Amino acid sequence: MENKNQKDIEFLYDLTTDSYTHYILDNSFVIFNSVDNFLCLIYITEDNDIIIYNISDDQKIGEIKHYNHKNFISCFKHFFDKANKRDLIMTVSSEDNNITIWDLSNLCSITNIQKVNNTGVIFSACFLKDNDNCYILSSNCNQSMYAMNFEPIKLYDLKGNKIREINQSNEKTFFIETYYDNSISKTFIITCNFNYIKSYDYKSNDLYHKYFDNIEGAHYSFAIYNYKDKVNIIESTNRNIRIWNFHTAELLDKFNFSNILNLYSICIWNEDYIFLGCNNEIKLVDLKTISEIKKLEGHSSSVLTIKKVNHPKYGEVLLSKGFKNDPIKLWALKENNNS
Repeated sequence: MENKNQKDIEFLYDLTTDSYTHYILDNSFVIFNSVDNFLCLIYITEDNDIIIYNISDDQKIGEIKHYNHKNFISCFKHFFDKANKRDLIMTVSSEDNNITIWDLSNLCSITNIQKVNNTGVIFSACFLKDNDNCYILSSNCNQSMYAMNFEPIKLYDLKGNKIREINQSNEKTFFIETYYDNSISKTFIITCNFNYIKSYDYKSNDLYHKYFDNIEGAHYSFAIYNYKDKVNIIESTNRNIRIWNFHTAELLDKFNFSNILNLYSICIWNEDYIFLGCNNEIKLVDLKTISEIKKLEGHSSSVLTIKKVNHPKYGEVLLSKGFKNDPIKLWALKENNNS
């Protein structure tokens, strides 16, 4: 798809009328191609019910009302369990310090990890793939600005057994995800923390890099992209995005958006463009010039999650979700809207 078309992306319609987000965090919904060959969207309502939605057919196909979380779900993750040919869904409840894994085929809980942290909360967790095995990574945070002691990242198996802790990971963490570098056959753990982001070598269980630029604030999200045979990492905080060389921690570029308060989700469209979620709008940024080239307006609150998927009818599209009752919106390229 030609780069010039990215400027023509536009709002198509609201996918949901009942979706809800309680926390100002990324991954407020999850979307993926299911093992049953449909585009699946999962989110929560204001009643904290889990909704399973078939985007291919534009209809709800499932709902979970009674489950392990007493407080609101703070994030979702998906993992395709190839060995067992099933879709696994992770739900994280921040204040409950609870991680639950669901088998989408029967909507049953297969793992329920309670009291992940003794103090603080858990804002984010993720899956980690190691060969054919699937593991779970937790994190720790404390909403108090005076908190100093944080618990480390913990690694669990799918039965909920703690395998180990990640060294030097006692951090105030807002976001955690893994990255597998095919060129060196290595898995890394990446966290967004307060004042910086960090990466860890999973196998050696050592800190890999700390990406720090002397600017204070919460780092909310990151994205990895390959450019000219180099692995770069883009991360967001307050009014800034920064681009780093992932393997050397060299700061390559940064951009300040002076007219906003915070940047949240980052979505890679291709090697030339990214979309950024911020106050009531989505920004389209040209990576070649590190400049804003378009605003997508229509959200009534801060845009926390943006995902790119291939829609069966509209081709490459964006899904975005704002805070609280702001609906999940669908954006598509103008040339595909009449298909």
